[in-house]
Amino acid sequence: GPGSFRESFQSPPRVWDEEDAYGDDRYMENFAAQSNWKEVFGEVGDERATNAGTTDGAASLRDRLLELGRAAGVEAPPASVLEDLEAFAMAAGIGGGGADGDVLGGADGRRRRSGRRNGNPRNADVGAIGMGWSVDESAEDESAEDESADVEAIADAVVRASNANDGVDLAPLRKVVLARRTKLSLASPVDPLALIAALKARDPDAYQFALIHPDGAAFVGSTPERLFSARDGHAASEAVAGTRPRGSDEGEDAALAYEMLLSPKEHEEFAIVREEVRRALGTVADGGPGGVKAELEKGVLRHFSVQHLYARLGAALAPGKSEADVLNALHPTPAVCGHPRRAALDAIRVAEPFDRGLYAGPVGWVGVDSAEFAVAIRSAMVSPTGDEVSLYAGVGVVTAADPAAEWRELNLKTRPLEALLAKRPTPADAPNANQAWADLIVGELVRGGVGVFCVAPGSRSTPLTLAAERHPTARVVVCIDERSLGFYALGYGKGSGKAAAVITSSGTAVANLLPAAVEAHESCAPLLLLTADRPPELRDTGANQTIDQVKIFGSYARFGVDLAPPGDGSPARVAATAVATAVRHLHGPRPGPVHVNCQFRDPLGPSGAEWDARRDLRGLDGWERGSAPFTAGAPHASSSSSSSSSSLSSSSSSSSFADLSELAALIRSARKGLLVVAGGGDASSALAAAELARTLGWAVVADAASGLRVKGGAFSSLHSSLNSTLRSSHDLEWSAASAECPGLVNTLDLMLVSDEIREYVAPDVILQLNPRVTSKRVQHMLEFAAMERGAAWACVAASERRADPGHCVSLHVACDVPRVAEGLARLLDDVDSDSADGRYGGRYGASENARSCARFKETLLACDAAASREACAALCDIEAGEGISEMAVALAVTENLPPSAGLFIGNSMPIRDVDMLSGIRRRTSTDAAHSGANTSRALGAGAGPGAPVCANRGASGIDGVVSSAAGYAAGLGRPVTLLIGDVSFQHDANGLLLLRERPGQPPVTVVVVNNGGGGIFSFLPVADQIDSGSFTKLFATPPDVSRRGLCDAHRVAHSHPSTPEALKRALDAAWSEGRHSVVEVTTSRARNLEQHRALQARVARAAACALDLRTRAASASASSSGMPRVASASVRGFELPMLKKPTTTEGEAKETAGTRRGYLLRVQLDDGRVGWGEASPLPGLHAESTEDAGAQLRAMAALLDGGDGGGGGGVGGREGHRRHRRLDKADASLQRASDGVVYGAAPVGSHRGRLRGVQRPPWLNPAEHGRDRPRHRRRRRRRLERGAQLGHLHESRPQTDPSLPELVSSLVLVLPLVPLALGRPRGGETRREPASSL
Repeated sequence: GPGSFRESFQSPPRVWDEEDAYGDDRYMENFAAQSNWKEVFGEVGDERATNAGTTDGAASLRDRLLELGRAAGVEAPPASVLEDLEAFAMAAGIGGGGADGDVLGGADGRRRRSGRRNGNPRNADVGAIGMGWSVDESAEDESAEDESADVEAIADAVVRASNANDGVDLAPLRKVVLARRTKLSLASPVDPLALIAALKARDPDAYQFALIHPDGAAFVGSTPERLFSARDGHAASEAVAGTRPRGSDEGEDAALAYEMLLSPKEHEEFAIVREEVRRALGTVADGGPGGVKAELEKGVLRHFSVQHLYARLGAALAPGKSEADVLNALHPTPAVCGHPRRAALDAIRVAEPFDRGLYAGPVGWVGVDSAEFAVAIRSAMVSPTGDEVSLYAGVGVVTAADPAAEWRELNLKTRPLEALLAKRPTPADAPNANQAWADLIVGELVRGGVGVFCVAPGSRSTPLTLAAERHPTARVVVCIDERSLGFYALGYGKGSGKAAAVITSSGTAVANLLPAAVEAHESCAPLLLLTADRPPELRDTGANQTIDQVKIFGSYARFGVDLAPPGDGSPARVAATAVATAVRHLHGPRPGPVHVNCQFRDPLGPSGAEWDARRDLRGLDGWERGSAPFTAGAPHASSSSSSSSSSLSSSSSSSSFADLSELAALIRSARKGLLVVAGGGDASSALAAAELARTLGWAVVADAASGLRVKGGAFSSLHSSLNSTLRSSHDLEWSAASAECPGLVNTLDLMLVSDEIREYVAPDVILQLNPRVTSKRVQHMLEFAAMERGAAWACVAASERRADPGHCVSLHVACDVPRVAEGLARLLDDVDSDSADGRYGGRYGASENARSCARFKETLLACDAAASREACAALCDIEAGEGISEMAVALAVTENLPPSAGLFIGNSMPIRDVDMLSGIRRRTSTDAAHSGANTSRALGAGAGPGAPVCANRGASGIDGVVSSAAGYAAGLGRPVTLLIGDVSFQHDANGLLLLRERPGQPPVTVVVVNNGGGGIFSFLPVADQIDSGSFTKLFATPPDVSRRGLCDAHRVAHSHPSTPEALKRALDAAWSEGRHSVVEVTTSRARNLEQHRALQARVARAAACALDLRTRAASASASSSGMPRVASASVRGFELPMLKKPTTTEGEAKETAGTRRGYLLRVQLDDGRVGWGEASPLPGLHAESTEDAGAQLRAMAALLDGGDGGGGGGVGGREGHRRHRRLDKADASLQRASDGVVYGAAPVGSHRGRLRGVQRPPWLNPAEHGRDRPRHRRRRRRRLERGAQLGHLHESRPQTDPSLPELVSSLVLVLPLVPLALGRPRGGETRREPASSL
């Protein structure tokens, strides 16, 4: 059993003799020693062994190997590779076996040599043991012996240098990094910037740099190593060492990564670098070495052709330390110099016969408050003439280094540059016409901006596939499923804005691309379908795998061409111009799917065949030496390329300018203007929409896929940092996602359930940006306003396509959103009445109509705040009573998304839940904070887009969603989280094939909501019209499949949390591990419908109540100009010692809680009276912190002190009714001070229900939560008595001044409220009631 397994390794054999071989790397130390490994891995090993039905050592060793890879971010290898790894680990002494003699290399009985030399095991790289695709380290040729002699000579030179160093002792040399310079003479000059562009296309995950001297010389390179980045007083660095090549497939790639992880030689080199970086950071860190934190102790960093060991370290800088100090402390690192630094530098000076120049130096940039530097390795010096290039690369040499292996590593590091600088063959050199045509097609596509080729294996497409693989900068993605591959390319186009090409064979392989083509057509996403076909003589003959592929995509294709077979007499220029035309359609004003059908005859491979190169290639002389397309075309003047300095009138047609003028006139006429930001735009559209919202000052309704709603962890991280003096390293990462779009209403979809809200909201002018609205309720509201209330509806979209399902749009402006926003800002700010009718005169913001729209916005925001709080409370109730829900899953993803991540949303329920709820917690926690000037400045002045969000809403299908998300991540170049339902996940199970580690493929986290079928069908009328059995069989269709089994089969990590806390941990783990993973959450489909209805009902009541209060307060303000008004309001904090320890905290928190902190609110009316209120939350009892309460009070003070709605007059009525309302407010205020969440709760007793439409939250009922003990009953009595005292104070005042309570009541559902006591002036003096009376 597990116990006996642990006992058998109490004194395991050690593989490495040196005590410092692993330093303080507890993870690897425990793995090597096999001691206390459960302390690191937890119970994973025992649980998995038990689940597998085996408890032997091999099974546990396998689990430990997998856990080792998981910690380093390496995906699980195939089973056959895992067997080799187990044999390798046993051979190294980890599994109880020794490293002596031959080693059994896996189940097939292959034997490998241990790699020993001269009988010294420490000279062996045990990483080469048992790996069928490792380099042969046992070869001993003369070059290896010569290089060993060179290493000994270097050591002797170091000793001599030490003796000559004025008697100063040097520490023993543990590592030295030696560089190699390779000089190349080129047949034709190279353009340094073109070389950099090619390096970036080849390895998008690396740093590319170019330093160009005025004389034309250039130092360029592509380095994987970041020296450091610094921002806001924090610095982060990396340690990179050890190298392995990338494998030819996923299994080989994973095996090489594991081999590197387990190699003592590689680890020794890596540990030296990591600990030296840690030490160097400690010299500039706040707190010294103890202030350095490790985000990742040991992982695998993968690039296009190599992979390395690396670690991530960070620290807050000590006072007075700057980026210059960090640079001085870190450079040169042991990764480019050695260790100890002084001895290594002396060795380099002695051993290297050339000047390194800029090689291995720091290269980067310095900004006002930030800096970032990389290490200039993998570099080249280009001569001024461009025809001579010196390549530089280096290797780290340690005791166990093998010279032959180090030399091969040098070759590996220079290979990318050598491949780009190698002479390119001309089309005439091709062995047959097929290859020449294919090279020309692929080359023209790359020059036109298509750099990613998604290949589905097939015979007829062989020329195109090989051409893509041969191209030095093209990236190739392979998948066996054409449908998944088509959606992957679609997602890439949505993420990057540039098309990816899909290469398929002939036949039904082409037909499988239709779903992706439909979505690309409907969503205007670029997608190139590059299909191979049979020649004309085989068409319509019954030939194998031959169908009619010409115009197979019908009207969905923006452009299609059927190219004749190569060598048929038509020149190759035909293919070049056809490709240029295809590129213009792909990246033009209306992008979409483009079909290029290529006919090929045999031979399909690179075998020789006669063809007339002189005839066919006429006009293409020197094509291979250029970089421009054969037919150049001016790029479409899109939002990304338009200049802010150019006026819209000069860059648009006169009709577009006329449309914009008409649009400006509509905006000026609006009294209740509504800005609708729909889905279908890109990041530039989201940013422009936020700026337009600021220009207009209107209420904003944003779609889930608009890019404005989802803020994720960027917002919460920054918001927390503004209220905390202790800032973590995670606060370093600021993004535009942390800024809020002004006027954003998050819960309109929910609020429209209320009849009162629907009646009030109807705008008179609607400005819609982008074509697609997800919410049916919002769409119906807009159509009602246009048809029944006569609202003007203007739609701005990038294309001329109709975006009007209700046939209500009165003005369609076909223009990019950024250009429209820029033009409107200019027109609405025009102070001169230079138009014929004067409609454009004066600044819009100063007009009465603009103020009317602002009042409409403020009312909607007040209702939105109330709805957000009630929605949060309803979700808390659901969680407390029923556990995790689908809505909570959507909120957990959108509210905690990492700052640099994107979000892809599946159709059906996921996107509707995101659209319904995203932003509600942000609204409840930051409404008050946004009113502060400092906070607004920190949040980017209040305007900005959110996290990148995408969905396949063109045709809104459930197919290809996993594949689309993977492609979207590759296009964005950043990690992506996918929120998807179980049916949609099952529909695209082959999309898991694309969740593989590859260059340019960031990790994808798939969150699957498993509700046992199609949950959205439960919301349709048919669910109530047929019996449950038929409904489940015909509509719900629960997929009876193990998602864990699917993930295991595809070697994708899987977790299945069952509680909200476990979900948060699973998401944090998935987001931090840096690998593809699936998080499955099981919910109830039947309960989901009831939960949605209950939440909608509660939110509708809260929103209606807030609208009623707001409306009555506005009416009172308009009718009571003679009533007292608020003259000033202020907030100050206090801190008092506590006489006894609090009863609301436990453990250490209770022992350390010795003070009571809070805030006082002072309100003065214009008649001299002063009121005081207090808010002092208790830790452990109240949901709000003291800082949150203070922020909210300051926001209330800002509103009372002259803000919108501040100083409103009183409302007449019976004194008894006012007294009851004051009692209601007093008791509700006391309750709010107890839980920190705003409700319109009425007190227990006869006054219950005085606030119309608002009920006490059920979790505030003591009887339902076991808090009806005598002590709690006495407390409630005292609260009610104090409320009565407050009521008598109000009653003793003149009956003509109830304005302040009414004003406060208008804020009760907007901001947390504190108890107020008002005093009467006597004898010209202001008397203040003691706060203790509260």
